[in-house]
Amino acid sequence: MRASIFLLLLVSLLGLRLATLSVLPLVDPSEARYATVARDMLQTGNLLTPMVWSNNDYIPFLSKPPLYYWLSSFSMRFFGPDEFASRFPSFLAAIAVLGSTWLVMRRHLGSDVVRSALLVLLSCPLFFFAAGFGLTDVVLTLVVNLALLAFFCSTLEEDLRRKRRFGLVAFACLGVGMIIKGPVSLVLFGLPAALWALWKRPPLVLRGLPWGLGMLLFLLPWAPWFLLAERSNPGFLEYFFVNENFLRYASSSYGDRYGGGHRYPYGAAIFFFLLAVLPWLLLLGWKIRRPEERSAALTQFRAPALQFFLLVIAADVFFLCFSRHILGTYVLPVLPVAALLLAALLATAGFRTVHVAVASAALVTVYSLVLTVGMPLIEGRWSAKSVLDEARAIQQQRHATGQIIFIEKIPFSARFYGGRDVFHLPWDAGNAHYEGYLAPAHGDLFVLSPAHDERLDRYVTDRLAKIVDCGFYSIWQPVLPGTEGEAVVVGAEDESDQATRAGRSESRCFASSSALASASPSSVSWASSARARLAKPRFRSDRS
Repeated sequence: MRASIFLLLLVSLLGLRLATLSVLPLVDPSEARYATVARDMLQTGNLLTPMVWSNNDYIPFLSKPPLYYWLSSFSMRFFGPDEFASRFPSFLAAIAVLGSTWLVMRRHLGSDVVRSALLVLLSCPLFFFAAGFGLTDVVLTLVVNLALLAFFCSTLEEDLRRKRRFGLVAFACLGVGMIIKGPVSLVLFGLPAALWALWKRPPLVLRGLPWGLGMLLFLLPWAPWFLLAERSNPGFLEYFFVNENFLRYASSSYGDRYGGGHRYPYGAAIFFFLLAVLPWLLLLGWKIRRPEERSAALTQFRAPALQFFLLVIAADVFFLCFSRHILGTYVLPVLPVAALLLAALLATAGFRTVHVAVASAALVTVYSLVLTVGMPLIEGRWSAKSVLDEARAIQQQRHATGQIIFIEKIPFSARFYGGRDVFHLPWDAGNAHYEGYLAPAHGDLFVLSPAHDERLDRYVTDRLAKIVDCGFYSIWQPVLPGTEGEAVVVGAEDESDQATRAGRSESRCFASSSALASASPSSVSWASSARARLAKPRFRSDRS
């Protein structure tokens, strides 16, 4: 395939992903949480400590270093705080993954194989979808993949000057990886690199690497922020390195301060990896279905590059198998080398670059249609955007100025899309003042999350009337006492009602459930109290 045609196809496929960045609303919990943290970071100017609104208070969100929040905040500054801006850094990182893989590996594998590999990678379902989601994993994939490929190239170089350059690239990428997601980048690089060095004899592999300057490049991107974060939030280093990066992989209960971990069976990483490359794995299996074709494919593993790729996949997936607290996106860093391996084997089986191009174009087209068609499913199940739009439409229809209040649980997508117009009322049936917050005279609408407590269900059905179900959520309104479930419809308020509401909104819903009894109309506003909390961040030990 001619270079110009390949480039045109690659740009077109990337353009499809770019066009679908804003199709879906932000997905709960992770993507919406990262976007909310980045937006609040931009609005408050607090770039040191990522903050998250939890339990009616701003607390430091220090389960991840801040680089992705910085990138998202920078993007939101130019594009505005929306889905596109939140996801744009991941899209740029995906382009950088493709570009860096091409620049580093075309000399060792040939242009045709690397072109096929880029198309294979872009049309892997996990990589394509992740390239348009606001998560840290694609940015981590960029630095881990580049570090691995630079290390491999350094082991093949006899020219010490070029060997040092590749070594410096690897050290710098590992340093950036530390401020993206922490020590996991070192493990994903270090495990296969160490095994490769032992296999090829350490003196030959490690000789000539720039250890002095390399260590400096490794420390500079992350060490200053970690020290400042510990100074502002005592206990951060212990929690981050021990709980988030050791116990997460060694214990079923690792003391997560920011919500329950994702629990899957041991070995789930194998399933996630196979699912991520499934279309091309099936195609390869069909192309080498005959014994002579399988034998020809196996002979390709005599090449050092394919041996290294297979070692990276086996070592990193094996490492992830020992953790139950993972997501499917955790296997993303091994996908670029997997694509290189698959492309080399497909070329051996007679699958030319033009064939790969046709298959990848078809796959990407299908993925884009899935994103478009699947929007209603995402909106109703994993995002609160649709329920907020529905609640606002109901209020406009009634000419009401009430508030939208989430009872018990509030998703991060509601924080992002609702801002200060959305409130959270913690569930506390034993609180005598709870009744006052369900008063029907103010025209408020209440949103009940899908995972609410059964006691809450029995409690609110006597005091609220359901208006409509909206996906996994439901919208409720208060009922008048003694009306046997008859809902009260409140319209526009006069000036006195609006003044009463203004005073009430300062004190209600943002007070913690334990402080509801003592809440008073003289409570400080959310904006001023939030600014005060941000000025003196605290590292809370409770879970959100």
